Amino acid sequence: MDEARFDDLHTVFTPDATVRTAGSLAQGRDAVIAQATRTHATERHASSKKKTIKNPESKRQPADT
Repeated sequence: MDEARFDDLHTVFTPDATVRTAGSLAQGRDAVIAQATRTHATERHASSKKKTIKNPESKRQPADT
C-alpha cells in the first residue's frame, strides 16, 4: 500500500477477507481493496501536497564562543 500498488492486493487478501477500521467495515476482498485504495490514495495525495515553508527572515546566528 505504501507504494500504491493496489492492483497487487488481490494476491494478498483471500476472497473472504474482512477488515474493520475505526470508521467502517469492509467484507470481501474487493470491498477491502476498494477501501484501502480510497483511504491510502487519499493519504498519498494529501502528503504529496505538503510543502516546506522557509522563513527568509530567520538567519542562523553563530554560536557564542
